[in-house]
Amino acid sequence: MRRILISRADGSSMLVRRYLLEVMGFERIERNGREVLRKGSVEAVVTDGLHLHLSPEDIASVADELVVVASTHRSEQGVNALTVHATGNWTSEARYGGLPRALSSTMAGAIRTAFDALREEASTERELEGWWVGLEVTHHGPAPVGGPRHRFGEEIEARGDGVLGQDVPEVERTLGHQPDEGRSVV
Repeated sequence: MRRILISRADGSSMLVRRYLLEVMGFERIERNGREVLRKGSVEAVVTDGLHLHLSPEDIASVADELVVVASTHRSEQGVNALTVHATGNWTSEARYGGLPRALSSTMAGAIRTAFDALREEASTERELEGWWVGLEVTHHGPAPVGGPRHRFGEEIEARGDGVLGQDVPEVERTLGHQPDEGRSVV
């Protein structure tokens, strides 16, 4: 099973949720008191709190072969961007969630696939003209979790009317076509 982690506290994440329901036809169910969206071998688990600050136990409750975290990108320079990176913190600081000096296991192939898919989306969507697509160094939570983190936007106004909400599901669909070789942890 592949999972997308969505946070009600994150506007970009909620755009992904809307796209999954309205465009991709995901079914809404409830499991263990959480909203879960499901279609085929992909589930999106919706959390109430900001996913940056989920505990290792919370992460373990949604962990599977691959977890994609959908969240907002924030740039000190105000750059609109679509980014991919693993989660974790290299230093003894954990200012943006996660655990100090704790890195997620990662699989380069899934990060590469996600990066290529985001780059393709950005090159074909007129609304994304001028957006930077890139890889980031790990620097925040949630706590170590397998899976790429897809971040987009800057301010909610920059994200338009949901065009960006399709990027993570489309990337997830691309990742879903990768061969399974045990647990894929990115």
